Amino acid sequence: MEIVAPSVNMVQDIPSQGALSEFLPTFTKYAQAFGVTIVAADGVDNKKLLHANAVLAQYLDNNMDGNSDNGVADTLAKESAVILMTNNVEEFEIFMQNDLEGVTRAGRYSEKFMQNLSADTVNTARPDGLTSDFD
Repeated sequence: MEIVAPSVNMVQDIPSQGALSEFLPTFTKYAQAFGVTIVAADGVDNKKLLHANAVLAQYLDNNMDGNSDNGVADTLAKESAVILMTNNVEEFEIFMQNDLEGVTRAGRYSEKFMQNLSADTVNTARPDGLTSDFD
């Protein structure tokens, strides 16, 4: 089953109830591409979150036809894969030490399907001449 891409240009607050609420209070907002979620910590610039989400969407839909290109997106979505976007590596380490157990306890999310992304490593500057939504 191919997953069709939703808008990659939308940041939403993490709701106080439901699956994503398990990431509160460290992570306060999120974006999604093809069923894969990037949760972002308070203070992460929305521009950086949207940039990361656009890169993720391009990875999953390399020919940019609006459909995931192979089963990778399906598998990641099925496994509730999450990218944890913190402001820096230290913030991620604090989350891993203090909050990871609470997130994984319910069994919905597995550390095996989590990847960290530090906002201080995301460069949103675009080279001259690029006009695509993607890098």
